Amino acid sequence: MGEIHVNRVCSDRRTCVEMVDSLKKADTILRVGYDELLNSAHFIVLDRVEYEAVILSGEMFPDDRRLTSFVNHEAVCRGLEGAPLQASCLINELLQDSDLVAMGFTEILCLQFNPHNKTSRVLSFGRTKTGERFLGTSVARPNTVWQKDHGFLFIRPVRVVSGEVD
Repeated sequence: MGEIHVNRVCSDRRTCVEMVDSLKKADTILRVGYDELLNSAHFIVLDRVEYEAVILSGEMFPDDRRLTSFVNHEAVCRGLEGAPLQASCLINELLQDSDLVAMGFTEILCLQFNPHNKTSRVLSFGRTKTGERFLGTSVARPNTVWQKDHGFLFIRPVRVVSGEVD
């Protein structure tokens, strides 16, 4: 398993408050820091931008190379970039639990590299051991080691959609 292409998603102009309400209605647990992140300047309302979502499987990296730096490097080599906060929320809504199980992932991680301090902000989603859907956030260093059953979500902006979104 290597690169998995997920359906394209299109930003829908939802504000941060609308996105949080939508996530909570879907019984998604917003872990410490995520609610604050959604309400920060990092949440930019995207106006009808279509994304191709691509997940790189943790299995494609040998154990000694399943590090933040190598995952980010592989994404860049494939022409991928870190998913904006709104896009990662939209993709979380798109993927069902059965999709995660079918792909063999316990968690999907969105790595957003910061070249200034060489860390990555990590947005994660999946299911807890008790079966609850969650969204979380953390910071990873270049040498952070990830698990084989993690998927790494990146995007390719495809186009700006003109007119109304269906």
